[in-house]
Amino acid sequence: MRRSTGVVGLIAALALLFLAVSPAYADPPGNNGDVKIHEGAGESNPMEANDPHVCTFHIHGFNFDGSASGTWRIEGWPPTGGGTYNGTWGPADASGNWREPKAGAMTLPAGHYKLFVWQKLPNDPPGGPKQKVFWVDCGAQAGNGSGQAEKVRSELQAAINNAVTVKGELATEMGVTAQILATANLTPAQRAAIEAALAAATVAQNALTAAITAANSTLTQLVTAINSGSQINAAINAAVQAIANLNLTAGTAASANASLAGAITANTSPAAQAQAQLANAISTANGVGTTLAGTIATAQGLNASGQLNAAGQAALVAALAAQTTLANMLTAAENALTQLTAAINSNVGVAAAVAAAATAQSNLGAAVSGAVTANANLNAGISASSPTTTTTTGTTSTGTTTTAGSTNTESVTTAGMTGSSVVAGFETSPQISAGSQGAATRTQGQSQAVAGIQNLPSTSTSQGTNPLALLGAILMAVGGAFLRRPKEQPAG
Repeated sequence: MRRSTGVVGLIAALALLFLAVSPAYADPPGNNGDVKIHEGAGESNPMEANDPHVCTFHIHGFNFDGSASGTWRIEGWPPTGGGTYNGTWGPADASGNWREPKAGAMTLPAGHYKLFVWQKLPNDPPGGPKQKVFWVDCGAQAGNGSGQAEKVRSELQAAINNAVTVKGELATEMGVTAQILATANLTPAQRAAIEAALAAATVAQNALTAAITAANSTLTQLVTAINSGSQINAAINAAVQAIANLNLTAGTAASANASLAGAITANTSPAAQAQAQLANAISTANGVGTTLAGTIATAQGLNASGQLNAAGQAALVAALAAQTTLANMLTAAENALTQLTAAINSNVGVAAAVAAAATAQSNLGAAVSGAVTANANLNAGISASSPTTTTTTGTTSTGTTTTAGSTNTESVTTAGMTGSSVVAGFETSPQISAGSQGAATRTQGQSQAVAGIQNLPSTSTSQGTNPLALLGAILMAVGGAFLRRPKEQPAG
């Protein structure tokens, strides 16, 4: 009988120990989640990793209740101290995962901080908040032009490049639209629909142009800060905001492009679309040809005076070949456009003329791409041969290790022959924003910045001994004693 009692006690003890080491089973709803600090706007790899040293950051919650929401607080923590920042999070997804801000990242003054997270809905469970400590120190990570500042610089340049591509694609579609409005036979309702879409596209184009200009200026300032080692935090914060603005305006421009293409498709015939697209491609090619001719003339002048180096001379030969190819494809495209226009007017052989126009436009697009590449290579050869001659755009900090790269460069895009100019390959660049969503609100004094901090130790928080574990251990000891006790012999 005593041995049975011991077995029961041992089973009970093991059950309690199981509960003690299995918080997912023991915790009530709302206490099952975990929080992490992630660098910048992107995600860590693996996703649930934690970044204890950051410049910009976001909070990421995992395994909370589905659709849960709550609050967070960040406090300045010893040894640096600082202010207190508050915000809200949620709703979580069906798996209980969430992040704040939902897009982009937050910034704080340099220092040591502790994060506290509470769930408030769908319930307000008992128990303490989820916690995490971390360091913010952009300057230490960005020393000598590397680290976080360089990462943000790269992201800003990528965002600029993406925005310029989107702007070029929108400009192409707007050029096609202008051709349609000038040549197509439209009803008043069709013309009104296309003009409304064009007006919206113009607004989006202007906003994107302004954002690109501002971002280029911010990029220059960031490069200067990296190279000088001063005002890095301020420059990073400005770059973060510029990236957010670029991605927002580029997304709006891409949507306007799609809407404009849709209006054209809905209100014009395939033949009219092909006619407008080929006419616009010819206009673009003429512009590229003019630019290439000017670059060739500059190179020929340097070559005649003996200043063009060997690489420049090779680039000049390639540029002359590209110029010839472009001229030939332009002639073929112009002939195809003439034949398509005649077919549309006579309503004879329209399908064949549309197909021929598509081939001509494709060939012309390839020639334009070759001319653009040849022009860039020749510009590089000219620059190398004649350092005092500025032939390319961009921001370069002389005598330093970092350059801002080529900026304000318009991309050349030729419209397809499908009757709808889709933004091919448009993809949002990696983003970090200044915490516009779920931004922190400062409620107390300034944090103390710690200059030159590198590889600073994180302070971890640990839970006290679980009472269930203690009770389980005691019951195991008692149960073991019962099991070890000799079996009593029955009385004789």
